[in-house]
Amino acid sequence: MLKLKEGEIIIGTFRKHWILPAINTAVVSILFLIPVVALLFLVGETITTEYFEITFRLEEPSVAVFIISLWGLFLWIRFFSFWTDHHLDGWVLTNKRVIDMEQRGFFRRESASFRLERLQDVTTEVKGIIATLLKYGDVHVQTAGTDREFVLRHATNPKHVKEKILAEHDRIIDERIYDDKDAVASPY
Repeated sequence: MLKLKEGEIIIGTFRKHWILPAINTAVVSILFLIPVVALLFLVGETITTEYFEITFRLEEPSVAVFIISLWGLFLWIRFFSFWTDHHLDGWVLTNKRVIDMEQRGFFRRESASFRLERLQDVTTEVKGIIATLLKYGDVHVQTAGTDREFVLRHATNPKHVKEKILAEHDRIIDERIYDDKDAVASPY
């Protein structure tokens, strides 16, 4: 659950691109079908060569079903892990800060944030033709001080993410400059 500070409102949320869990889903589906299809096609087949003859028989179907079930369970857990990671990772941009939420496994969650006035640099990185066509890439944010670099990997439309963060940063800096001018009377 995300707790906002007093006077803080959410400007936008940014997540990873949908193509990554879609690819992972396709891979898991294919990996599940391989033993099932192999079992259907190989049972009763005889392979004969000059030196040997092999006939595939299913003497104990319960063992094969058990092994395929274990394989399916492993793949289901992996599939659920991909989707959990995709759904719970992301950035939240508020009018005061950026919050980075990272799910690591099922039972570990990391959260970090930085205030927008500490922002030093925002860069985007789009690698490859597929990333260019589907408009996803990495967003790197560097803050003042010795804090770590914040990275949102495989962000949907990284240019838009960068523009939103910089626009909110500029708004805060402009407010601060405006407030400072009002606070100190000019001698001229």
